[in-house]
Amino acid sequence: MRGDLLPSVTKAVKAKRGWSYFYYGGPTRQGERVWAGDLDLYKPRYTQTYFGIRNRIGILSETYSYASFEDRIKANYWFLEEIINYAVKNGEAVRNATAAADAESIIGTPQAVRGRLVKAPDPVEIVLADVVDERNPFVPDRPMRRRVDGSERTETMPHLGLVEGTETSIAPRAWVISAAPAAVPASTPAGGPPPAAAQPSGPPPGPRGMPPGPPGAGGRGGMGGQFGRPMGNPTARVIASVVDRLEAHGVKYFKTSKETTVTGERFRIASSEVAQAEYQGTHKLRTITGAWEAADQTVPAGSLVVPMDQPLARLAFILFDPRSDDGLMAWNILDPVLGATPAPQFYPVLRTMETVAK
Repeated sequence: MRGDLLPSVTKAVKAKRGWSYFYYGGPTRQGERVWAGDLDLYKPRYTQTYFGIRNRIGILSETYSYASFEDRIKANYWFLEEIINYAVKNGEAVRNATAAADAESIIGTPQAVRGRLVKAPDPVEIVLADVVDERNPFVPDRPMRRRVDGSERTETMPHLGLVEGTETSIAPRAWVISAAPAAVPASTPAGGPPPAAAQPSGPPPGPRGMPPGPPGAGGRGGMGGQFGRPMGNPTARVIASVVDRLEAHGVKYFKTSKETTVTGERFRIASSEVAQAEYQGTHKLRTITGAWEAADQTVPAGSLVVPMDQPLARLAFILFDPRSDDGLMAWNILDPVLGATPAPQFYPVLRTMETVAK
């Protein structure tokens, strides 16, 4: 991507059209002047990263917000045109790269679960321009800004645009969610939702294409009964909700046909917190801390197993690791268990380096 594809594409547009393209960001307004990217963009909630952890090439294109509508259309069109030209010219190399990523095993290797922005080795040249306010015909009290033609200038500055892992975790051979019923607090009827104090107001929508159900503590994680979705024990609700997501993503899984002992690790929870503010008005993202510890656990028939010897192992890792900032835990899918009162001692997903029999 950064080694050949994007440099080749931007050079081609520059040579043909005279326009400059660069990585998303903007100049900082305080402290050292740098061209800074957006740290959130490394998370797979954004499509370009999501495609990447599916072993495919993902590119997110955004146009300069102060350019005219006509110029923004041209910018997108020319960028897309050169991406397609590159793909046609280098099709075999692209196919080989994606096939190699599909075949590569990440089992036993450290994978990043959190990151930070760091500077690129060399400073970069950035094209800047002045802007003026214009009346917004649609929202009069919010002026629009337009680039002043002829005010363009080039400034050299550091580029804060590379992501460096700040925390890693080992990718296991399999993830396992035991089908054993979770302990239900005496104050909560079996199959009922978490305590009312842990719920936000109103019944937000469920997974894509599904009607709403009782939420977990952080948002849309719960699955519940008046719409025919699984009630029962919180564990059953979690497994049903996780299976819904795995099938939507195309991640392979199976359920055990008999009782089996899993030799692996469980994650002992030290803290579990839900954000005070909703992310984009939908979820209060959850964060947990703690540590893995060795454990042998007997799980009943019907337990969920996600093997990591599959092409979408990178995606499965992000979904299941308890410290992932963009997985099932963060997005409240596991809240029927994690949001219970009293809080659980252990994360409801085991990891193992052994093969789990069907």
